[in-house]
Amino acid sequence: MNEPQKFDWIEFWAHFLFGAIPGAVLGGASWVWLAEDESWIVGLMLVGGGAVLVGLIAGAFTQRFWELFKEWLYWFWP
Repeated sequence: MNEPQKFDWIEFWAHFLFGAIPGAVLGGASWVWLAEDESWIVGLMLVGGGAVLVGLIAGAFTQRFWELFKEWLYWFWP
């Protein structure tokens, strides 16, 4: 009988940490791209929000996220 897998918190936090890095980069790039508002609060919200959002997605989907992220990168840089 198949037993459900236990949730691995160490794997979640590792994927969250390494997902937060590109999330912060994407948030910073969005801030630069939307440079109409030069407020540091808006920048902090974009960088922090991108880091948390992408980190949570990477932590929840683990290896599947990185496979899709790699395909997305190849679409921009073949």
